Amino acid sequence: PIMLRRLQKLGINKTQPDDLSQEERSKFVRLDIDPDSITWRRVCDINDRFLRQVTIGQSPTEKDMTRTTGYDISVASEIMAVLALTTSLSDMR
Repeated sequence: PIMLRRLQKLGINKTQPDDLSQEERSKFVRLDIDPDSITWRRVCDINDRFLRQVTIGQSPTEKDMTRTTGYDISVASEIMAVLALTTSLSDMR
């Protein structure tokens, strides 16, 4: 039902996936998320300075959708230990 509402909202009055044109499919699957608004970066448990800033989407198949992002360095084992040993939110605090 939620997909049908999305189709109706986009002005597409078809219910069978095979009946959709390529343009209608592209319209339907596009999420319209601004990549610059994403603030959660990838986190890794290694100290590699080259990963602090990376450019993704450089492949020709990405159609010039490049953006600069990076990794935040965190000690994942310590975070996972805290999550594994706590019994409640108040215990974690």
